Amino acid sequence: MAIAVQSPYAPPEKDTGILESLIAELGPVGPFVFVVAPNPPVGFGPGRAAVHTSREVWGTKPERTNRHAHSGLDRAAQLDEEKLQASFLLWVVGEVKPRSKKDKQAKPDTIYANLLSIRRIHRRRYKVDMVRPIGLRQVYRSIILRFVKVNGPLALLPRRKEPIGAAMLTQILQVAEGTKLSRSRTLTWSSPTGVSLAAMLCTAFAGGFRKSELALPPGREFDLMRISRASLSWRIGGVIVVAPTVEQLNSLARGDFAILVPPPSKADPFGVYFGGRPLFLPYVPDSVTNAAAALARLEVALPVPPLRRKVTPLFVTTQTFAPMITTVADSLLAGLLRCVMPASECGKYSWHSFRIGLACSLLAMGASPDLIQAMCRWKSKESLIIYARLNAEEYGRWVMKAQAASISSVQTRNLPQVDDTNMAAVLEQLAEWEGITA
Repeated sequence: MAIAVQSPYAPPEKDTGILESLIAELGPVGPFVFVVAPNPPVGFGPGRAAVHTSREVWGTKPERTNRHAHSGLDRAAQLDEEKLQASFLLWVVGEVKPRSKKDKQAKPDTIYANLLSIRRIHRRRYKVDMVRPIGLRQVYRSIILRFVKVNGPLALLPRRKEPIGAAMLTQILQVAEGTKLSRSRTLTWSSPTGVSLAAMLCTAFAGGFRKSELALPPGREFDLMRISRASLSWRIGGVIVVAPTVEQLNSLARGDFAILVPPPSKADPFGVYFGGRPLFLPYVPDSVTNAAAALARLEVALPVPPLRRKVTPLFVTTQTFAPMITTVADSLLAGLLRCVMPASECGKYSWHSFRIGLACSLLAMGASPDLIQAMCRWKSKESLIIYARLNAEEYGRWVMKAQAASISSVQTRNLPQVDDTNMAAVLEQLAEWEGITA
């Protein structure tokens, strides 16, 4: 007598009607296949989401690699896969914690991004394109409606950090030498940390950089994918200089440029789009916030032999060129902010505020949305075209305009997309599933 063997992909036996009840209740009901791992492999965000579960607990295979189901050859199995994804999305509502303590629950785009991460992991790790659940848009809409009823429609808006423009940057750079930034840190602008910090602050604003582009995350090794001294070259007297001497740096004058090649980022993980197109930062010696002048001081204070530039971090904290770590950068900025504003206001600002500050400054000076995205290196068809056309003089002209802007009346909600939020991926995937051309 043949014994029927249950497929490892089969859903739990007690699954009858569970999706329908979840749609009605929108509560944390299980069991389901996927959970968010506390320490999953790097590169599977947001929140480093991963497929991580136990067969003993959930009763079904976590790796959904039944290609016949995802392709539609096995229609019954396909319906199971669709049901699991939709059920998981509803289950996550009660499991994912909000990013901010001020929020009652996680936003819908954060919820949805967890499912996108699981789909992405299957594509990358298992080479499986998971089936697109037909009714998922309706489920997601139900989640949004429930969220709005509880939190109000304004809660859906992204909570951007406040911008830091040239005026506030000037205040930060004028914090007095010897100021106590924390229990263990005293501000010394002339130290390796201080010189690097000043240059990093100015560069973050002038180039619209993300923190992760300028500093090294904790526990990571510095490698050639990071911004280094070799990322910085100069145009002095119309001549490109890749490893300037102290004499050449001391000869810098108006009309010269620091040339900075951005490292890979979230929008350009391999440096394909922006890595070959440098930023031109004009040299203005009498400007406190001028990035080129700050970078020149860094080069003079901490000279690096030409053959060592590629393996030396651009921003460091010691005489031996230990890289600036993101947590150290956060601590230093927090200490500086406490010196220029009430402690209650400091939480509104971060290193990302410089990127938003550049965007706001450009907007205040009449830059088009596409130009703002180009100078903030947000990848879109239009921004890439504009970025490719910007020469040194034109790029430098807009950098100077940004440094002269007043952004007190500019509202961040008017900005084009320059942040790496989950919403862009969510909307793109929803449009794809509905057959809409973005």
